[in-house]
Amino acid sequence: MGVKKSLGFKIVIVFVLTLVSCNPDYSEKLVDFVIINESGVDIRINSKPPIIETFSGNERTPLVIENNSAFSELIEISTRYADFSFDTFFRTDNIEVIFNNNRKILFSCASSDENNNCSNQRNILKFIPDSNNRNEYTFTVSDFDASELCDGNCN
Repeated sequence: MGVKKSLGFKIVIVFVLTLVSCNPDYSEKLVDFVIINESGVDIRINSKPPIIETFSGNERTPLVIENNSAFSELIEISTRYADFSFDTFFRTDNIEVIFNNNRKILFSCASSDENNNCSNQRNILKFIPDSNNRNEYTFTVSDFDASELCDGNCN
């Protein structure tokens, strides 16, 4: 009897070690997030409180990008999550872009949000990087034109 229990225990140990060793090997990747402003005016991008709680407590400070300028930041992201989209960069699924404190546009990719415009090809949160781990988005005059007036009080 003791030999069978010992053999059974060894089989269980080998099985558990096999399962543990089968975990995927995750690594870190550097992703270059680039935002270019060709809208015709200076912009401010504000991270809004997330609609889905997965990003909670990690809001990014507002970005100000002058017209005809760019912002770039390299971020190390685990391949475990493999989500290199701008919602990862902004740490939210809900942002607003303010154009020269006169106009604004809201971007969201949460299906429960009334401002959900994830099907819009111009939604910055929807963009994902190319094969070179570079995620680039350009704000254009058409983004400015699509924004709503807020009469100089866009805060």
